[in-house]
Amino acid sequence: MEPSNETTTDELLSVLADARRRFVLHYLRRNGPTASVAELANHVAAWEADASVSDVSDGLVADVRTSLHHVHLPKLDDTDVVQWTDQHVRFDAGNETVSQCLDIVVEFDR
Repeated sequence: MEPSNETTTDELLSVLADARRRFVLHYLRRNGPTASVAELANHVAAWEADASVSDVSDGLVADVRTSLHHVHLPKLDDTDVVQWTDQHVRFDAGNETVSQCLDIVVEFDR
């Protein structure tokens, strides 16, 4: 039996279990399907610090960017939730399963 390229329910739930990854997906859905890693790092850091992008320290942005690069974006890419290169991330807004699950977990993040 050939392995499937589709994301399994367990993989999707594992991806959505982390708040940082959920925010990346929220951001991409709200602001367009493509963003630079630097843009995502700035906005995730601001969200986590409950501050504006201009008020977040460079150190926090660097920490977030490192974790996005080494942990979160590879996991999102491995499960085909996003397509990621070293500099850009693209979310497939047409992926109904991911969008529906994200809609559900958004309610719990409020």
